[in-house]
Amino acid sequence: MKAEVVSLLFTPTVFARGEAYLREGRVRSVSLIAPGLFHGEVEGGSLYDVVIHIDDVAMRCTISCSCPFAAKDRHCKHSAAVMLAIGDVVDDGSGMVPSPQNGADEVSEMWLDGDHSIRTDVYDEVRSRLIPWYGEHGPLLVWDEAVVEDRPRTMAGDTDTNKLRFPVLSELQAGRMAESFIQSFLESGGARNDVGHAFKGADIVLDNALAVADHGSALSNALLVMRIVGDSLEYVGDGGEIIVNQLERLSWKVRLLVEKAAGDERSGAGECMAAATGIVDVLLGVPEELGERLGVALLSFSRRRTTRRIADEALSGLERSMDGDIATRRSSRLYSYMCRLRHDDLLLSGEHDRAERFESDHTDDETMAWLAAVRSLLTDSPDRVQGIIDRYHAMATEWDLDSSPIPSSPCTWMELLAAVAQRRGDDDALERLRTKAISEQHRTYVGDWEHE
Repeated sequence: MKAEVVSLLFTPTVFARGEAYLREGRVRSVSLIAPGLFHGEVEGGSLYDVVIHIDDVAMRCTISCSCPFAAKDRHCKHSAAVMLAIGDVVDDGSGMVPSPQNGADEVSEMWLDGDHSIRTDVYDEVRSRLIPWYGEHGPLLVWDEAVVEDRPRTMAGDTDTNKLRFPVLSELQAGRMAESFIQSFLESGGARNDVGHAFKGADIVLDNALAVADHGSALSNALLVMRIVGDSLEYVGDGGEIIVNQLERLSWKVRLLVEKAAGDERSGAGECMAAATGIVDVLLGVPEELGERLGVALLSFSRRRTTRRIADEALSGLERSMDGDIATRRSSRLYSYMCRLRHDDLLLSGEHDRAERFESDHTDDETMAWLAAVRSLLTDSPDRVQGIIDRYHAMATEWDLDSSPIPSSPCTWMELLAAVAQRRGDDDALERLRTKAISEQHRTYVGDWEHE
């Protein structure tokens, strides 16, 4: 398959890694196992299976891989490598990609030349990739601007006449509706195949909340039913993609509702403050897969001058809840999410200096360490970058140098380390990195250097 076509399906970094995997010979085989259905084997941390289904009639392509990255519903480098290899299968008509000769000896790092020597322009090349990606103040990590674009649709019928047609459900009605559908699903004993039916009641409550003018009651009902949904996840069971889609659907409606309330000048400060406090309570009290979808709703308050203080106080409270044992905090997924949430909060509110301090003060989190290091690299402060990396390395329990904590990042930790070492003239560090890139490329780094 042509590279220019494949590149449209992946982020630039993932696509580049896929190209490198193909060059290295990590694609062990690709075969056409049914009409339009390709199976590939790719050597990564282990041998991964990639399945590509190309439907020429519907002009659709579905991609699956058995690696952990793809399990998070992301397109991975293994899939990119197989898609690039499919062209070889089609061209030679054999139905198989032959095992490469000496492919494992090739190196995928873009900071190394073909003879495994270190390129002389590593620092400039890495910076040239980071500058457009980073922008003026850094990337937003969790905020989705689409909620602003979708908000007008929730306001379409929001006239004085229409408001009278939609009475807000009482708290008792909202809670009962959410619980009754969940109970009905559980009592069906598996007779109902659609897990989404369990959350039909909550969905209806949220539709009502979006249609009424009483933002205070609407927000209260919305957060009530999301707590009920969160509490039910333990019993509803693993519905796979269906339940993930349902949680995304419900959470999106809550985020639209908060965006609507935050943007309405008739909303009272007390209503918005109660909503922000409620969002934090839900975030702390429900499973992570739901809490992280809801927490981002706080950022609707962050981006408006009139409600900025509400978001700031709510997130400060969330930060305080993270205080305590440092080791526990570092291993907490919630702590990492809080850092990303606060980072976006500060950028959306225009508090860029404070965002920079926050990143520097939270380098025990990989994402904040990455952003602080990139920021310093772009201001040509290699010693500061090295200091940030050393601090994070000293605290990290696990560190994969062949990746970055932000999927859209155009380079990896390994490339960043190589750029800094070259700028500082640290030839010993460069040689260590070169050796590791060649011989231990797919290990997970912890402690002093690595852990197999």
